[in-house]
Amino acid sequence: MSQRTQQEGVRPRRSMLTTHEQRTRWAEDGDVEAIWDVLAAARWDLIPDMEQVFSLLLRAINVRAERDTAGFAAETFTRMIGFNTYLLMRSQMYINLRLGQHGRSTRALGRPDFSLSAVAELIPGMLELQTALAETMAAQATTARAYELARAKRIENDRAEGVKAGAGQPAPRAHAPANGPAETMGAGGRTSNRVTGLLDGSGSNNNGAAHDDQDDSPLA
Repeated sequence: MSQRTQQEGVRPRRSMLTTHEQRTRWAEDGDVEAIWDVLAAARWDLIPDMEQVFSLLLRAINVRAERDTAGFAAETFTRMIGFNTYLLMRSQMYINLRLGQHGRSTRALGRPDFSLSAVAELIPGMLELQTALAETMAAQATTARAYELARAKRIENDRAEGVKAGAGQPAPRAHAPANGPAETMGAGGRTSNRVTGLLDGSGSNNNGAAHDDQDDSPLA
């Protein structure tokens, strides 16, 4: 067996994380859902230290909130709205069951009237849940709008700073050739140089009139 085959056959044993190490890594990564699933799904009698898990949950929440405040706020509002909706639907279902039981118990008397006497003690609690859910939804919309306005303002400020920085720079100047000032376009569409024009006679004459690369008209 060759040395390469021997090296390929020997693989380092992968170190497995313990349960506490895995949960600690979740907390350091801000993985709130992973630790929450442990509390929500696992049997509590199988968790030796419940307070330790709650402390890791708190650390994960802090990490998640610091890294992305707007995203964490949106997730928290979603969780609150979901749970409040769950409570409201459960209360509505329970009230509906109570009304159905009342109707079945009085069916021997004919068609029963719709009476809230059987659920009178449940109505205030349901109304509180409805109010809490509506206020949470309104707060979510207000918070999301505030974050969007702050983001738009930040982008506008960054753009203004960029324009201001660009305005402070000097304007680009035309590059002058090595033999003198920049060339100009003559009347005939040819480029002319002021110094070169003086040497070849195509520049200004003694009285200041420009020739523009054209021959002088003969005198009559």
